[in-house]
Amino acid sequence: MPPWDYRTSTTGYYDRHAAEFCGNTFTVDVSALYVPFLREIPEGGAILDAGCGSGRDSLAFLRRGYRVVSLDASREMVAAATKHTGQQTLLLTFDEIDFTDEFDGIWACGSLVHVARRDLHSVFTRFSRALKPNGVIYLSFK
Repeated sequence: MPPWDYRTSTTGYYDRHAAEFCGNTFTVDVSALYVPFLREIPEGGAILDAGCGSGRDSLAFLRRGYRVVSLDASREMVAAATKHTGQQTLLLTFDEIDFTDEFDGIWACGSLVHVARRDLHSVFTRFSRALKPNGVIYLSFK
């Protein structure tokens, strides 16, 4: 694997450590982070959980009445999120996102740390295209 192939190394890590990752993160309470984001999303609005991991945040949004599309690049994280949310999670990388004007908000909590700086512009372009007019994006980084 070439050293620049961060996609393979990242998905490989999460595929191998999915149970441990879910155990360490699924019950972490980040609900305070939801408040400013959800304030901008219409009731019942559509949210893209980009890099959803275990599905913790997707489940929280679903329980609050939002329509959620969850995606992750790791097969094992997709399986975990599908199990936790009760709905199919998409196996997609950020560079495969191909939605247009579909979401009131995009939630990318801790997932963009896995994208090389040189690729961020392309990801942000895809996010922007996926948002409805006046949509909002939540991004967090370490």
